[in-house]
Amino acid sequence: GGSHVCARADLGAGLADCTALSLSCTMMPDAGKSEAAGCAMTQQELSELFQGPLCSSNALTALDLRGHTLGANATAALAAGLASCTALESLDVSDTRLGDAGLATLLSALPASLNRLILAHNGLTDESARAIRKALGEKNTGSLKPLQIRVLDLSWNALSSSGARALGALLASADCVVESLYLDWNGLRDRGVKEIGEGLKSNTHLKRLSLTFNGIKDSGVTGLSAGLRQNAVLEVLNLSNNGISPAADRKWRAALANKPPTTSSAASEKTGGTSDTPREQQGRTTSSADSVEDDVDVDEISFDED
Repeated sequence: GGSHVCARADLGAGLADCTALSLSCTMMPDAGKSEAAGCAMTQQELSELFQGPLCSSNALTALDLRGHTLGANATAALAAGLASCTALESLDVSDTRLGDAGLATLLSALPASLNRLILAHNGLTDESARAIRKALGEKNTGSLKPLQIRVLDLSWNALSSSGARALGALLASADCVVESLYLDWNGLRDRGVKEIGEGLKSNTHLKRLSLTFNGIKDSGVTGLSAGLRQNAVLEVLNLSNNGISPAADRKWRAALANKPPTTSSAASEKTGGTSDTPREQQGRTTSSADSVEDDVDVDEISFDED
């Protein structure tokens, strides 16, 4: 019983009792190999990994492959192996050069048990955002339910306003249970953040949303705030490093703090059924860097009114 975190040094030994396997490239410098060789998982290595007892005992709940370059064949081997990991809850494939094609391969194979998916820094485009919307927010063919992902990290990718539209639709879907969504360092801009705001209007699960470094200005904040005013569950919003004016900054904070009365039973269960929950802690959980306000152009602060 208990948790047993295994690492690369354990690969030769039995992995049957591993509850977590961390092969993150940043944690295992291999003196014998060049960095590039040490940071690429081959199809054979991944196939062998899953052919062993790794998932057969249903102990493995977390797999971290961060920093490994996963080519098409290795990604296919990973997808094939994941099918046997029926207790897996967390998968980190950030910085693996996955790309849209690689993600499509993985999405079709993720076990139903998975609730945390880390996809940062993978060159993912709007095509991936649409694929994620399908996998997490639509009833799939046959008896498959949408994936029950609660933590989704898509930061440091190449998403634009079109991808944001797909993610907004995902947030609006009754099947979406994402509670923490990280979209930092993408190119959502004003149009994209308005799409996210649209999704927030009917979302009942998202508690944490991070949108730093997305080129969002005051016009985008106006659209986002419209969604926040109708949303009863979001608790933490990070819009720092976007160049938002102080006036717009106050606008979204006020919209976040003033929750509407909760109507759905699920939402009132979460908030104790009150519409005037004290929000004093909000000051600590919201964040917008003051350092970027200096470089706001005058024409960017003319959007204060709806």
